[in-house]
Amino acid sequence: MRRSSRSDGSPAGDAISHREHIRNITGLVLDLITENDEETPVVFCQLDTLTKKDQEVIWMESARWVKYEEDVEENGKRWSKPHVASVTLHYVLELKTQMSTGAIILEADVRSLTQLADLICEELSKMKTITNNMKQKIRSTLLARHDHHQKRKYRDKKTNSNIITQCKMPKTTSHAEFLGIRLRHKEDGNDVSNSDFQDSSPLVKPNTPFAKKIPEGAEVANVWVGELEDLKKPVTAFIRLTKSRFIGDLSEVALPTRFIFLHLTPPSVPSYIFEIGRAISNMMVDEIFSEVAYKAKSREDIMHGFDEYLDQLTVLPPGQWDPDVRLEPPTTVPSQERRKLVSQKSDFTSEENDDEDGDTLVRTGRLFGGLIKDVKRKIPFYISDFKDGLHIQCIGAILFMYLATLTPNITFGALLGVETEQHMGTMECLLAVAFVNLAFALFGGQPLIIMGSTGPVLVLEIIIYDMCREYQWDFLSFRCMIGLWSALFLLIIVAFDLSAFVRHITRFTEESFACLIAIIFIVESFRKIFSIAGTHLYNTHPDIPLDYTCNCVPNNQTGNITTIRTMPTSIVNLNSTMNTTIINWNSIKKEKCVDLGGILEGPGCETPIYHDNVFFLSIILGIGTFTIAWELVKMKKSPFFPTIVRQTLGDFAVFIAICLMVLVDALLGVPTPKLQVPDKIQ
Repeated sequence: MRRSSRSDGSPAGDAISHREHIRNITGLVLDLITENDEETPVVFCQLDTLTKKDQEVIWMESARWVKYEEDVEENGKRWSKPHVASVTLHYVLELKTQMSTGAIILEADVRSLTQLADLICEELSKMKTITNNMKQKIRSTLLARHDHHQKRKYRDKKTNSNIITQCKMPKTTSHAEFLGIRLRHKEDGNDVSNSDFQDSSPLVKPNTPFAKKIPEGAEVANVWVGELEDLKKPVTAFIRLTKSRFIGDLSEVALPTRFIFLHLTPPSVPSYIFEIGRAISNMMVDEIFSEVAYKAKSREDIMHGFDEYLDQLTVLPPGQWDPDVRLEPPTTVPSQERRKLVSQKSDFTSEENDDEDGDTLVRTGRLFGGLIKDVKRKIPFYISDFKDGLHIQCIGAILFMYLATLTPNITFGALLGVETEQHMGTMECLLAVAFVNLAFALFGGQPLIIMGSTGPVLVLEIIIYDMCREYQWDFLSFRCMIGLWSALFLLIIVAFDLSAFVRHITRFTEESFACLIAIIFIVESFRKIFSIAGTHLYNTHPDIPLDYTCNCVPNNQTGNITTIRTMPTSIVNLNSTMNTTIINWNSIKKEKCVDLGGILEGPGCETPIYHDNVFFLSIILGIGTFTIAWELVKMKKSPFFPTIVRQTLGDFAVFIAICLMVLVDALLGVPTPKLQVPDKIQ
């Protein structure tokens, strides 16, 4: 029985979306494993469980995989027959949960078991999964001795041969060739020192008979599972070495290690750790997942491979078969090419759908034919485009888009007002953007498009204004004519379906403009912050006392002041019996003294007024806004809080950061610069 895509009774629409999700993931997995033609080695997997034997904690070999599973039986005296592994779906899903939150290191350059233990502990500590006390205990556990079935057989002087798989294998290597492989690794500096290599006894030899059954060039995936006291919650680590190496006596065969999987858990159900180990071991010998493990570049690639593996599982009903009965291996090993063909078929279907969607970029040959097709195609989904936006995640997107549309238009509007001498400023930009966005959302069919002023538009407006000023043209009239001509060109483009030529244009232009706009925003934000230092000076010599003594005195060369009639009565005394205006010079402010014909005298007239807190607080507010937004976005992947809380905080990250920093600025009461927005259109 094939595993259902949905098990919660959701409507068919959700099931279809889940199938689409799996199809996309399958396509990503296929792209990853076919990205290059490099052939990946066969994986030999060995499962070791943490065991306490004679007051010593050791890693004891419990099972192994070449293609099929073999378990240690009869208290470690013999191996079982190879059989098809059956794992409960619950443990596979539990493994996925643990790997999604555990440590995944895909480029580990370690050469000894000590370095490996330090790397795992540091990564778990960095993720705040373990405490410092547990860090030392886990490190000691990782450095524990590995006890293989082959060692126990030599110690007990057993001569019984192991039961070896009977399935056909590719060309194998002899024991001498395997020793040659180890020697070459040692010459390359990839082997470990004698202190790290525990297999020093001449009586302990690699399992040569079994090694002959392993394909040539195979590499080892060591799986370590166990229970650890004082551990609060399970810890998981998946490590891929940069290069296969002998980093200790980790395997029963003389093969280099490439993968290490660690899962430690608090004391629980005895079979739990073993089943988790069996689940990951079966995945590591899977042809498709092992390729993903070799070629993965990130955690997402590993999890995509996990989802593809889950999609291929078959669930057997619990009451119709006996899980204790081992399934015999098939006579011929099933080919996994079918899984790749399914992915290619999905991609082909997707390409066909893309071709159908690509009809929008094909000329119809009729006047306004493309516009008519767009209207017919969009009408069935017009209402849903707005109804689907009534969701909590969309509210976060709406607030983000509101700020993403408002702030650049205010910023560029202020710059435009300065460059055009207030012919076009912030208020005009806001009004134009509000009208254009509303019209585009209602009639353009895409209500979530961000439109507004950008860096290139600002440069264009400045060039147009400079040209109008040079030739003494009226700027607003000329700008209106440019808009009308642009509208005419757009109408011609729509009428003759000229937008179809877009399919011949690469993304280079789009990416170039996107990069330009991003650089402009970044540069302007820093320039705006540092420009505050020019308007709000900060004192670089706070130990020197400041003298602000400055008086306004009349200029004797100006004679009687008789032309000033508009001064406030608080500083001007009118004598009704004389036609002369008498000014109280002591009450005149320094800024108005020169305008009234006076002279500034005093040692403090040239002393600047410093605002240390304004500039530095502006820097703190800017850094704080970015830091809060960045950390809230990262919280989506953190282990803290329920999923809905982390998702909501991540969606509203920018809005929360801006609101918090605005609140801090308002509470402190420091006169930081505020954007001056006019209250009317002039």
